[in-house]
Amino acid sequence: MVLTPDKITPRNGEAISVERGRFYVPQDWGTPSLELELRCVRIRARSPQGNPPIVFLSGGPGESGIRYLSHLPFARTFLELSELHDVVLLDQRGCGSSGPSLDLPDPAIGPQVLADEVHLREWTLGRLKSLPRAGQVSVLQSASDVLELADALGAPAIHLLSMSYGTHLAQFVLRQGASRVDRTVLLGFEGPDQTFKYPSQLELQCERLGISAQHDFMGDLVSVLQDKGIRFSVSGDFGDLTVGRFALQYLVCSWCSLSNRFTRLPKIFHDLMDRKTESLAASLPDLLKTCARPAAFYLGDQFSGCTPARWREIEEEAESSPLSNAANFPFPLDLPTMDDEAREPLATGRPILCFTGELDGFTPTTNFQEVAELMPNATNFEVRNAGHNDLLTCAGVVDAAKLFFSGQPLTEQEYAVAPPVWPSF
Repeated sequence: MVLTPDKITPRNGEAISVERGRFYVPQDWGTPSLELELRCVRIRARSPQGNPPIVFLSGGPGESGIRYLSHLPFARTFLELSELHDVVLLDQRGCGSSGPSLDLPDPAIGPQVLADEVHLREWTLGRLKSLPRAGQVSVLQSASDVLELADALGAPAIHLLSMSYGTHLAQFVLRQGASRVDRTVLLGFEGPDQTFKYPSQLELQCERLGISAQHDFMGDLVSVLQDKGIRFSVSGDFGDLTVGRFALQYLVCSWCSLSNRFTRLPKIFHDLMDRKTESLAASLPDLLKTCARPAAFYLGDQFSGCTPARWREIEEEAESSPLSNAANFPFPLDLPTMDDEAREPLATGRPILCFTGELDGFTPTTNFQEVAELMPNATNFEVRNAGHNDLLTCAGVVDAAKLFFSGQPLTEQEYAVAPPVWPSF
C-alpha cells in the first residue's frame, strides 16, 4: 500500500495527522479484470501496543468513510479510538475518492418532480441512465475489498467498526473471512435480508416520534395522507414546486430515523393540516438533496435486495399503509441482485458488540433480535433517545467500543443520548 502523510481539518476543529493510502482490487473478484483504486486514511495509534487496526465501514451505501473526518463529532470518536489502535477509514468501491468515479448528474428540478411517484421516478431513472455496470459495486465485492485492505495493511487480523449499511457489509466480511476479523462493533443492525424495510417498521417509528414530541404526529400524518390526490404549491429558492402525497410519504420515510431531520416532521404535518406550507418549504432543499442519491446507493441496495418472501410481505403491508412503499423507493430496479442463498442470516461465534437506537426505524433493535440466536457471542444494547445517526458520537458507546476492542469487560449497562428538542406547535 502506498501511504503518504497528510492532515485533515474537521470543520471548526484542529488538523488531524493522517496517512493517506491507496491499494488496488479487481473490478470483478474471481475473474481477470481491470483494477479499481481504493483509498483510505489511517490515524496512527498514539500508544501502539500491537493491537489489530480498527477499520471503519460507513453507511449509505455510498458514503465516503474518509469524509467522516470532516465532521468534528465523528472525528473526535475516531481520535478517541486511536489511543491504542490504528483507525482506518475506507472509501468503499464506488464511494468518495475511490476510483473510478461513479458520480451521477443532477438533472434540473422541474416544477412537477415532486408532484407524484411517476414524476419522481422519471427524474430518478433519468439520473440512473448514466450508471456504470453494476458489477463494480456490491456487498460481496466490497467484503472482499475489506479483506484485501487487511492484506495491504499487513494486518493478520482487523477489528470492524460499522454503522448503518456498514453493519450489513460487516456481516458479509465475517462470512467471507471470519478468521481475519477479531472483534466487530455494529452501530445499528442490518442483516443480509433486512435491506428493504417494512412499512409497519416505519409506522412504529412515527408513533415513537409522536410520543417523544408529545404530539399526535401519526394522527396528523394519516389525516394529511388519506387524500391520495392531495397537492401543495410551494415556492422558494428552488422555484415553484407542486408537492404531492408520494413526496410527503418519501419525506417521512427518508427522515423519520435521523435526529437532525425528524424533529421537523411533526411541525410540517401539523401545519399541512391547515394548508400552511412554510415549514414544508423550509425543508424542501434538504429533501431534494435526499432524492439525489449517489450511484453506489442504487447499485448497492439493489444488489443486496431482499428475498421474494420478504418483498411479498412488504407489498402486502404497503397496500394499507399510510406510507405506502415509499421507504423502498425506487426499488426494485432492472439491475443485478444477489442470490437468495446469500441472504441467509449470519451465523457466527465471533465476538460482536451491537448498539441500536431507540428512535431508529432504519436499523432497529428488532432487526438484531430476529437473528440473535445465531450469534451466541453477540450482545446488543439499545441506546435511549438515539436516532440512526447518533450512535457513533454517543460518549457511552465510544467508551464501550474502546473497552470491547481491547478485550476488557464493559462497565456501563445503560446508554443514552440527550432527548430530541422539538419545535413548538
